[in-house]
Amino acid sequence: MSEITRVGVDLAKNVIQVHAVDAVGKVVTNKALQRDKFILWCAMLPARCLIAMEASSSAHHWARKLVALGQDAHIIAAHLVEPYRLQGKSGKNDANDAADRPKPRCVKLELPIWAKIRPFWRPAMRCTCKRERRTQRAGQVTNATGHPSEQSL
Repeated sequence: MSEITRVGVDLAKNVIQVHAVDAVGKVVTNKALQRDKFILWCAMLPARCLIAMEASSSAHHWARKLVALGQDAHIIAAHLVEPYRLQGKSGKNDANDAADRPKPRCVKLELPIWAKIRPFWRPAMRCTCKRERRTQRAGQVTNATGHPSEQSL
């Protein structure tokens, strides 16, 4: 496995499709792995191997695990993966598409703390935005002379 330089991964519920290529782009392996076998397979890869996957709900989890193993994990936004699909959408094709690009544009890796903060942070931001909109509306009510406009009455 020392010849593998890039790996494209398609994450699914039960199996993970991997598509590995060497430095010249020749396919080394293209197979489906069970979720528990995937991390063991990645541990056997050479250090700093580029592993690209399409952004999904579990992509950040897997990327953090791969970074902990010393790999170079990249998460590609879904709208950037779509134009590269040559055939129909399937796990095998998605993994192939992710591995074909040596330098993909990527999504920033999310820290695990955000998963805990997000449920509380988003509603708080909504309240702040509503408050700002109310303030802006109050400012729009007055006309250029500083008096309330007729529309607000």
